Amino acid sequence: MNLNDIIPPSDHAHREGFTNEPLLDALDAAERRALEQALVADLQAGSTDMLVVDTLVYLQANSAEPLIRSFIGRCADPGLRPPRDLLN
Repeated sequence: MNLNDIIPPSDHAHREGFTNEPLLDALDAAERRALEQALVADLQAGSTDMLVVDTLVYLQANSAEPLIRSFIGRCADPGLRPPRDLLN
């Protein structure tokens, strides 16, 4: 698993039309846990990358819920906040 393939740089050239769902679906359980840990560490370090949050939600990473809620609270622009039902 290459984290840069799953969470590419956050510029237009790398993200336009990008979806990481097929890559996530191909991960085995150990890879999913390792990815979840890496993404949680990224959020703990203050990441503001919505793709990190989207990926944790897609992985149904319940352990990341408090961090995701904190991320939402840090979003200064309400337009960047995920819909409330994203976490349910």
